Amino acid sequence: MRNALRYVQFWAKISSSQLAVADERYSFTYRELETLVRQSASFFKESGIKSGDLVVLNLNSVFNFIFSLTFNAMGVKTVVRSTQNALPAALDPDFFLSSTQPLWFSKERTILFDDGLVKKISKSKESDFLKGFRDESIPIMVWCIVTGK
Repeated sequence: MRNALRYVQFWAKISSSQLAVADERYSFTYRELETLVRQSASFFKESGIKSGDLVVLNLNSVFNFIFSLTFNAMGVKTVVRSTQNALPAALDPDFFLSSTQPLWFSKERTILFDDGLVKKISKSKESDFLKGFRDESIPIMVWCIVTGK
């Protein structure tokens, strides 16, 4: 099963009030996590992100995990980065999600992450179009390892 949201939905049914994910600022139960993933999907769809796109996640928080779940459920490929350096030429992302604007990437296709974005997402309707990846040959996540010279 390549739709990770199904696992969250399973646990939301049997342990809805149990802590699912947390960091130093945020904590979410399984039910809250499922809701947030559905709201995030709706928000990102309205932002122009669609199945098949490639999105770079550059967040130092629990939201790397939450948005990875969201994009997986949407059928969107992700690249998780711990640096703002430019990607290898072979990767051409459709969107970049970060707390700061990367100098090398388009402002129009960058979604800046902050508390305001979390509030906007929490006001979005819950999506019901989350079908995940249909083609098992499509990579769902790319890891970029940065090495020094």
